[in-house]
Amino acid sequence: MNIDYMRFSIGIFIFFSSLYCADNFAIIGPCRTMDNSEYEMRIKASKIIFSIYLHLNKIGEFPLLDEKTRTQQNFNIPDTWEVTTASHKNSVIRFIMPKREEHLSESIRGIKSFTDRLVCDCTAAAEITKHAVMSSLFSDIRVNHIRSVIIRELGGESLKSEVIKYIYDDFSSVGYIYQVQICDFLYIFGHPDYDKYSIGYGRGENVFCIGFKGVDILCVGFGPLFKDGPKTIEQIQESLAQNYAEVSPEKNVEEALAIIKQQPLLRRAFAFERIQRALTNPNRK
Repeated sequence: MNIDYMRFSIGIFIFFSSLYCADNFAIIGPCRTMDNSEYEMRIKASKIIFSIYLHLNKIGEFPLLDEKTRTQQNFNIPDTWEVTTASHKNSVIRFIMPKREEHLSESIRGIKSFTDRLVCDCTAAAEITKHAVMSSLFSDIRVNHIRSVIIRELGGESLKSEVIKYIYDDFSSVGYIYQVQICDFLYIFGHPDYDKYSIGYGRGENVFCIGFKGVDILCVGFGPLFKDGPKTIEQIQESLAQNYAEVSPEKNVEEALAIIKQQPLLRRAFAFERIQRALTNPNRK
């Protein structure tokens, strides 16, 4: 049986209070045909994405910044995770990975039960969320099998991150909004000159599409902007324009927003077909 909505929905109302929940959450909009198995998998993954971000935004905050020394506060994360770094322009980007990926479910439980104040950025929060989706779809045994196949194919040179990339395709530019589907991972660029003036968090947003409101894509991410629920891409771009105006000499939000809207929207598609093959054929990647 095919489900051929102009867009499928995962709820009817966004209910905001001190706590809100994905089941109360209204998201409708245009989408391609998909069968029951894909629909159900995307519903399952979207609920995981929503619940993880709900938790992260409840207990978490961005690291404090020192613009004079161009340094950031250390992350504060559960001891089942570790920090890795990579250089980007004038900044160092920090990623987090489970220390023991063979027990991925334990690492996710460590996040869910973490009672201390979580300190990380939106990149780290996105990594946590991708791992949570992977853990919800596969058993630890299956994750280990996928890893072994990837390592074998790459001649033993695989990074830990290759495993989580398994459930998402490589980045590509979005030519048309209708290409975006629920559970896709998106990167929304801020102003291209933001790094000239700050080491802060306004260079862009890592977010997940969790549905639609009319023709607008609704996204969740990490940080103050998302504490009261999902936001449209336009709302995220407006926030990024405000972030740039606060640190730049021009202080012009409207001009910043016009430039930001000209930036590409990057998408990593949720790899449904590859995931489905792995679930139905235990001997294949």
